[in-house]
Amino acid sequence: MGFQDTIMLERKTFLYPNKNDIYIIEKNDVNCKFLKLNNNYTKLTGGNGIAVRILSSKVDVENVLKLIEFAIKNKNRLKRYLIKTDYYFDDEVKISISANPPKLITEIISKESSLVKELIQHDLLLFKDDDQLISWVNNEFTFKMNLERFKPENVYKDLWKDELRVRDFKYYIQSDSYNFFVVFINENFFSFFDGNENNKANSIEIDGNSNFYPFVISLEKINSKIIIYNRDNLFIYDIYKKTLQRID
Repeated sequence: MGFQDTIMLERKTFLYPNKNDIYIIEKNDVNCKFLKLNNNYTKLTGGNGIAVRILSSKVDVENVLKLIEFAIKNKNRLKRYLIKTDYYFDDEVKISISANPPKLITEIISKESSLVKELIQHDLLLFKDDDQLISWVNNEFTFKMNLERFKPENVYKDLWKDELRVRDFKYYIQSDSYNFFVVFINENFFSFFDGNENNKANSIEIDGNSNFYPFVISLEKINSKIIIYNRDNLFIYDIYKKTLQRID
């Protein structure tokens, strides 16, 4: 599209105390605007690049690409699409900021885009080390093992060729020692993946007393079991049985 300036993408996932999603598409590439709002910064303007800022617990990559396309096409007219919007610091204290109306965002993401459709066909490598890799293609995140470490004649290569595909996820935990991923789709469900189709498990429910704090895993694996815990909860997950047990 011939755009050669800065494109700033900013996302804040923790919505509270705001009750509704907030989108800001603007000609202003200052970084971390939402963070600065919460810390009483007064300088909230940047250069001549564009920014797509999203305050939402869920973000779809294809929709973000459509917002970027809209921003580039309308770079010199973005200000006219902003309206005064309430931004809350807590349940009572708020300020007025310039943001896009929800109707505009719905119109942008509901339209088909040939450019975005072409872009999402490309396999984009997000992470790669000697053992594991993560990519994004066709609007899905793909977790898989890096099979380049195996020689072509290695008979074990086919055991680790499976893939885990998810449309979106909240966060993931990676074990470097045992080469597996625990992918949290949201606060209450996770998937386990180590490249072996027999071990892959989707949507394991983790019913904690409080899942506000993200989970972590123990460094060691005990036979087929791993420990998953956060500040308030402790679980043992059995990889072979695909069962989760709470430890009180």
